[in-house]
Amino acid sequence: MDFNINVIPDLQSMVITAITLLILYLIYKKFLYLPVSMYLQERRNYIQSEISEAKSLKEQAIMLKQDQEAYLNNVQRQGQEIIENARKFSEEMRANIIAEAKKEAREIILKAEMDIERQKKAALEEIKIQSIDMAILIASKIMEEQINLDKQEFLIDKFINEVGTSEWLS
Repeated sequence: MDFNINVIPDLQSMVITAITLLILYLIYKKFLYLPVSMYLQERRNYIQSEISEAKSLKEQAIMLKQDQEAYLNNVQRQGQEIIENARKFSEEMRANIIAEAKKEAREIILKAEMDIERQKKAALEEIKIQSIDMAILIASKIMEEQINLDKQEFLIDKFINEVGTSEWLS
């Protein structure tokens, strides 16, 4: 048996293999590598844009949250101011009502005191007139009748008790 084993390949086989590999490389590069790498690049760009958009939306959400918190704080502050103003207004109203009531009470008391004084003077005048009338009546009765000393003292005491010495003299 004759085995002819060549350990060194021939040059022609090597050139054909190299050309075949070059052709396969070019076919692979044109039809498989470039489209796949372009698809992967597009996919990478799409994912990157989605991440950027998500970051942008997150930043907008954070800003919106801060704006809402600021707005709520402002609303709470305004609410507190409204409550404080209402409380101050009600206290001012209460103070005004109390002052007005005190003023009216003083006026009523002053009018009542003046009315009492006027009625007191009128009553004293009436007492004086009645005392004078009674004195005249007593004097006329004394003159009409000759009364004794006891009856005269009784009439004078009665006159004094009815009139009242200190009020009649004033």
